[in-house]
Amino acid sequence: MFQRKVYEYQLDDSLTQILSKSVFIEFDKSQGYPDGLTVDRLGNLYVCHWDCGIVSYYSPSLTHRGHPTKLGEIELPVKHATRCTFGGHNFETLYVTTAAYELSPEELEHYPQSGCLFSLSAPTKGHPERSVKHNVMSLSQLVAG
Repeated sequence: MFQRKVYEYQLDDSLTQILSKSVFIEFDKSQGYPDGLTVDRLGNLYVCHWDCGIVSYYSPSLTHRGHPTKLGEIELPVKHATRCTFGGHNFETLYVTTAAYELSPEELEHYPQSGCLFSLSAPTKGHPERSVKHNVMSLSQLVAG
């Protein structure tokens, strides 16, 4: 079910149709599974690793899809890094959520900070997340109408 891959999609000009799909990054077993993703203001992709406790970040290739350059990784004292987003003054802080889900008592002892939120000085600057309009109808309202 879960794969050790992050996919890259080529969209049409309207951003509504997928033209092609390719593997952007593929991880080996020691690198865990990709979980939450975010993008900084330069277009670099940040990937949280489930089963590995790191956040890695990559610069996409402008000429060869599927060949990103790994810029670095941030090690956390946890087994599961789950989601990340930028915030703080000028989006210079990286917030990372983690999980203690299905950890054994021994793993919880080894990773006591699992489940915590980490606030880190980001290696690059982020940008505000896109927001959703508050007046969007729910699907049930559309179906009932």
